Amino acid sequence: MGNPTEKETAIFHELQTTIIQKLSAEFAFCHVGTTTMNGYRDIIFYINSKNQDKAVAVLNKLKAENQRFKSYTFEVDPEWEAVASFYEAVPSKN
Repeated sequence: MGNPTEKETAIFHELQTTIIQKLSAEFAFCHVGTTTMNGYRDIIFYINSKNQDKAVAVLNKLKAENQRFKSYTFEVDPEWEAVASFYEAVPSKN
């Protein structure tokens, strides 16, 4: 079904935790969510553009240290439109 094995899940989780810890040590950001597909995981963050250079330095170092960390991208999304579905799925209390 394309879901990661138990071993892959542990590897994804460990790498995700490391990424979050390393970024957190440098600046504040918003961790929006995570999607896991067959063979890869997307970890979605909102990072202030003034911190992008710091993020690049941290992520490049982590990529060099971990062969499983293949790529990252930055996208401009000031209206948070790309992650709207994450927030629509969260029940709200009125």
